[in-house]
Amino acid sequence: MLLSRSSTVPALALLASVVVLFIFGFLTNVFSLSMILPRSKSMQGSDLPVCKTRDDLNMISPLKKHTYMPDGLLEVNKDGPHPIYELIARAEAAWEQKLKAASRTLPEAVSEYRRRYGRAPPPGFDLW
Repeated sequence: MLLSRSSTVPALALLASVVVLFIFGFLTNVFSLSMILPRSKSMQGSDLPVCKTRDDLNMISPLKKHTYMPDGLLEVNKDGPHPIYELIARAEAAWEQKLKAASRTLPEAVSEYRRRYGRAPPPGFDLW
């Protein structure tokens, strides 16, 4: 059903309402940040911790390790880094290991095929 021209909202009023909502959202975010951030004076350069070596950095915020359960699940330590970084590093190491073990020549591939399947490779195997 089409609306009559008299019942539609003029473009200017629609634009004004969008601007008002934008300003309201912006002010709400600013107010939320002011509640989160400390109201005291900003930290001066002398108040910041100084890290000269990697050991100094570890002394400031040592991160704990996660635990891998026997069933393969990860028990997350809340004082550790986000687990995705460790999982990515483990996956990359496993992939590198897999690439190192991959066959590089046709005779290597044929011997691996024979080891896995206990028979000669099919015709055209060399074209793969």
